[in-house]
Amino acid sequence: MLRFIPFKKKEKRLKSEKLSDSKILPDNQMISNQLEISIGGIMARLSRNNTAQPQNELTVVIPRAEIRRKYYNNGRLIAEEEIILNSITLVDAPLHTPEGK
Repeated sequence: MLRFIPFKKKEKRLKSEKLSDSKILPDNQMISNQLEISIGGIMARLSRNNTAQPQNELTVVIPRAEIRRKYYNNGRLIAEEEIILNSITLVDAPLHTPEGK
């Protein structure tokens, strides 16, 4: 069975404040991003914790995933299963301020 969790993002509910022209957050504030995927019983997780506003997006690219299973009964093959997934892409892009602001 294929278990697929395409996107999971965790963020603290604190608002970031602009300190002059810097994108550094005030004390005790942190931005936490997490991408998590489970394919065929294998979990892949990418986490990022920053005290500054990220300047780039958080991206995970899995070009191809192949899952093959064989089922046996009393030592004899009774069934085969094959799952092929292509171009799995997870992206967590931060918000950009509109031009002119």
